[in-house]
Amino acid sequence: MGVDAETQAILLLTAHLEKSSRAEVKPLTPREWGRFACWLHAEGKRPEDLLASGDPASLLHGWHDRTVSHERLVRLLGRRVALGLVLEKWEQAGLWVVTRSHRDYPARLKRRLRYDSPPVLIGCGDRRIMNSPGIAVVGSREASEDDRRFALEYGRKAAEYDHIIVSGGARGVDEIAMLSCIEAGGKAVGILANNLLGAITSAKYRHALGTDQIVLVTPFNPDAGFNVGNAMARNKYIYCCSDAAVVVASGRNKGGTWNGAVEALKAAWVPVWVRMTTKSPDGNGALIRKGAHNLGDRVASPRELVNPAATHCGEHAELLFGKSVNSRIRSKAYDRKHPVGGIPAGRINDALARVTFVEFFVAKLAYAAGSSPGTADEIAKMLNITKTQVRAWLKAAVERGLIVKLNRPVRYRVATDALERLTDRGTH
Repeated sequence: MGVDAETQAILLLTAHLEKSSRAEVKPLTPREWGRFACWLHAEGKRPEDLLASGDPASLLHGWHDRTVSHERLVRLLGRRVALGLVLEKWEQAGLWVVTRSHRDYPARLKRRLRYDSPPVLIGCGDRRIMNSPGIAVVGSREASEDDRRFALEYGRKAAEYDHIIVSGGARGVDEIAMLSCIEAGGKAVGILANNLLGAITSAKYRHALGTDQIVLVTPFNPDAGFNVGNAMARNKYIYCCSDAAVVVASGRNKGGTWNGAVEALKAAWVPVWVRMTTKSPDGNGALIRKGAHNLGDRVASPRELVNPAATHCGEHAELLFGKSVNSRIRSKAYDRKHPVGGIPAGRINDALARVTFVEFFVAKLAYAAGSSPGTADEIAKMLNITKTQVRAWLKAAVERGLIVKLNRPVRYRVATDALERLTDRGTH
């Protein structure tokens, strides 16, 4: 496997080396590791220095933390024999290990979760796939025939548009979407909560692993059994490794699909779409009421899912500014020839009379960024507006509920129903 000293140190400090998570000394959580890694960097030290020193405790001078004691760190570093045994086992199975500093680590996962992203990922297959454009498809294990058909069709659609399917590999919707994408010539990423070693020997994935069409990966011990906590933690990794998500079927107020979708909506990692038909379970409608996009029964293109506000901006712009305005605005060549976009002056005056500067700012941000969150500075740069003005409009838009303010770190995104509200107001 050729695991370098840095990776060995991180594994010792953060990985469960036993099948059971009930270890005598508890490995560092992603957030605990993040704090410790920041301290090491500030001190000019590297994780591998802890292994090179005959007395790692001497390198911890100045480290103080409520939950990560010197004793705990030293005991974790003392698991070298156990690490050697599991590394040998993983190597024989064809597994690899990447840390957050590795070039193949999923960039979207690290960007969205920062220090809450897993310190290490263990997997099998072409790990470069993890950074390909992708759509998450999730749903109940006990999917109806109709839901299974939809998952099958969407897997094919993703392959058609050269997008990977990201899912949890669970029986039902997850597995169907992944396998149908592969069968259609596409690729998939399965983020597993348990038993990676068992999955890579399964007949259903054997050919895809051999043709570099799938990567199976886990942030947990690849030999571990099912654990509810791991399954819940895995959900956010599925969303954060994708560009948009489709929830095919979800229960209401319970289950991994529901909890994962609610968490993704609250954090605004990616646009979340929900399939909605007369036969959909109650959880689907409840997720839409919480802010998810209504997909209906459409097998939409990945482009539409990734940037829903920009995709639908045309119909809202027509209501706000007049018919076919959006198609003209999108044409830079047209704009050069027609400085005012070729729109009759009377129509422009009517639109300006209805729309305030704050509302126009919200519509412009929706067109430029969709539902993707950004900082005030990023928005100012994107729209070429002064930071002072952007902050003033953001504050006003947040107060009106047109823009949602996210914390840790502070970012802003256009509210799901903002454009609908503006166009409704503009037509009355």
